[in-house]
Amino acid sequence: SRGQIITNQISNLNEVEIDNSIASLDKCNGSILNVIEFNAERGRRWLESAELLGDADVIILNEMDNGMARSDQQHTTRLLARYLEMNYAFGVEFVELTLGDKGDRSNLGPTETNFHGLHGNAILSKCKIHDAIIFRNDVGLYFADKSNRFNANGLEKRLGGRMILLSR
Repeated sequence: SRGQIITNQISNLNEVEIDNSIASLDKCNGSILNVIEFNAERGRRWLESAELLGDADVIILNEMDNGMARSDQQHTTRLLARYLEMNYAFGVEFVELTLGDKGDRSNLGPTETNFHGLHGNAILSKCKIHDAIIFRNDVGLYFADKSNRFNANGLEKRLGGRMILLSR
């Protein structure tokens, strides 16, 4: 598909952004780790979510934005990681070519644009993060010109593909 051809030309799409400088100590020397998985709904309410996530040693996050109008152009992973004093790895799932679905757009002004337009998954950790890697599906119907359930009935157009971010 045209979307997959364009996606394949994005040379750094599968690179993982890692910051191991935030956690003050490597606090993963014990035999038990508290792990939380959280669908952050674009990371829009990262500050409100922090209280629920604060006791975790490792947090696996879905739906985090970086430079999206719908989340005030924030790097939601970096902000949450710094607030919780945790290291992070962020991987891009989609390059968002539009402003999002109907709900996203209802809160935006007519002249707003995405600064980066990145949407992805992340790992936050009190431990050092090593060997992070992305495994990705094809872009599929997320880039389709015709309206379908994958592209929010034609409102979303994306490059990339569903992915999983793994690390040690």
